[in-house]
Amino acid sequence: MGEELDVPIKTYSPKDNENNYLKYGLNQVQGWKKSMEDYAIDFTDPDKENFLNVFGIFDGHGGREVPKYLQEHFMDYLKKNTNFQNGKFKDALRDTFFEVDKSFTTEEAQKELTKYSEELKPSKEQEIKDINNLCGQGEKLNQEELEQIMAFNEVFDPRNIENANIAEFTGATGIILFLGDKNIYIANAGNSRCLVLDKEGKLVNSTKDHTMNVPEEKKRVELARSFNEEEEKKKGEEQGHAEYLDSTRGFGDWEFKGNEWIDQKDQEVSVEPDILEVPMDNAQYLIMGSHGMFESGTNDNENDDIVNTQISSFFYNEITKNKDKPYSKIIEEYFVKLIPDKNDGNNTKGLDNMSCIVVNLKNDNIKVFIKKREAQLEEKKRKEEEEKRKKKEEDAKRRAEELKKKQEEKKKAEEEQNKKPDEIKKEEPKKEEPKKEEPKKEEPKKEEENKNEIKEEPKKEDDNKNEIKEEPKKEEENKNEIKEEPKKEEENKNEIKEEPKKEEENKNEIKEEPKKEEENKNEIKEEPKKEEENKNEIKEEPKKEEEKKDEVPPANEEKKDEVPPTNEEKKDEVPPTNEEKKDEVPPTNEEKKE
Repeated sequence: MGEELDVPIKTYSPKDNENNYLKYGLNQVQGWKKSMEDYAIDFTDPDKENFLNVFGIFDGHGGREVPKYLQEHFMDYLKKNTNFQNGKFKDALRDTFFEVDKSFTTEEAQKELTKYSEELKPSKEQEIKDINNLCGQGEKLNQEELEQIMAFNEVFDPRNIENANIAEFTGATGIILFLGDKNIYIANAGNSRCLVLDKEGKLVNSTKDHTMNVPEEKKRVELARSFNEEEEKKKGEEQGHAEYLDSTRGFGDWEFKGNEWIDQKDQEVSVEPDILEVPMDNAQYLIMGSHGMFESGTNDNENDDIVNTQISSFFYNEITKNKDKPYSKIIEEYFVKLIPDKNDGNNTKGLDNMSCIVVNLKNDNIKVFIKKREAQLEEKKRKEEEEKRKKKEEDAKRRAEELKKKQEEKKKAEEEQNKKPDEIKKEEPKKEEPKKEEPKKEEPKKEEENKNEIKEEPKKEDDNKNEIKEEPKKEEENKNEIKEEPKKEEENKNEIKEEPKKEEENKNEIKEEPKKEEENKNEIKEEPKKEEENKNEIKEEPKKEEEKKDEVPPANEEKKDEVPPTNEEKKDEVPPTNEEKKDEVPPTNEEKKE
């Protein structure tokens, strides 16, 4: 409990507030204690559409630094917690207790605790006053005695040690009341307490203290420290504690949490909270307070139950009797009843700091909100499931496409591997053959030939005039050609036999095209000579008729195979003109050899 003053400080810190879902009041008093080590939080969401209200009391021991830190940072840790953001409030509360307590081992938290220590340090005048109150029940010490005590405190105060972690030798119990959905969550680590009353003011539930009088707590503590309680008391005194800790759970006190072989929740002083979950329908009034408010003077559960019933009855009667009275005023009236006027050493209650929060729930409004919230959560859950389903289908489709693509690539690779070496060799030259090189080289030659053709057109007109004059001669020649048809039929047969040879000749002609181009130039020059030769051929035709008479007629078998031309085909046959004869290209020397 700590050191008491000669005269109690009865300065109160009232606060009242109300929103759509609840009405509450808060009050605190230092009392007989040397310093005020209780700190409280009352967080209510300013958005009327939200139902989030968090209340808490942190009862410090050994100093004010740890409860002050909890007041400043507990809500920050809670709101950042993943479970809190996902609506898992019970898990979020448990996580936050451990996370905040572990933060005391960080350099950042230790610097902040040191800052609080400097800010909360009493003045020299206040320190002298406190020493006089502690040492003589109001009797003043002389200057020398005061200086000796002050020097002693300066040397043995662990806060004066360089780079000291204040959270090692100080701490705080903690109790949190969380209102956020259809259930009420009360998280407790230590000996502060919360009472749950129904509409009729009946006590329906309450938290349990964590002390060495609880068998489960004692077992854990003994396992953790592995030596008896008397030795632990000596250790506590050596570490600067005025007395043995009243609570076996709480924040800070890291000198009792240094066992590296066991989990944080199993340490001698554990921060693990017991979390009470109460349906909203079963609750109407909530009364929570620090240890000083519930102090009974004894350490048995029977007396605790009596105290709980007395407190429940007092607050229910006062709230219902005068509905306009602020709840903070009702709390103050209860504190006045607890704090004794004198501390003669026989008092066992009312000497500690006291803090209290009273909450009255507006259940009708809460039910409307909860119904709306559940519909929103259901819709959110449905959308999340729909998104998961779509994502699952898309992933399955994508995997199927990837698998199909891999199978096709594998099949293609296998086909390429199974190809015969000969087929691969045949395919390779085709890719390397140039396609457009030959036509490009021949274009200049074609242009020269076109020019020559234009020049030869006037010659063709003269030839046409000559052809008109020569028509009578052609009629006579046609008669002679009729007679010569048997010979042509024989020549046709010979030509059919000679076709295989011609195919070979054509292949050679492709190779000999460059030579032919040169020969064609020479042939153009020789055309005048050919005209003279054609005239001579006309004169020699009578001689050919005589030779035809001397020729041997074809054999009977050949005559059978021959198909004589019809009269129409004979009429349709047109003898070649002189121009066609001129255009005929005579065979080259190589062709003649073949």
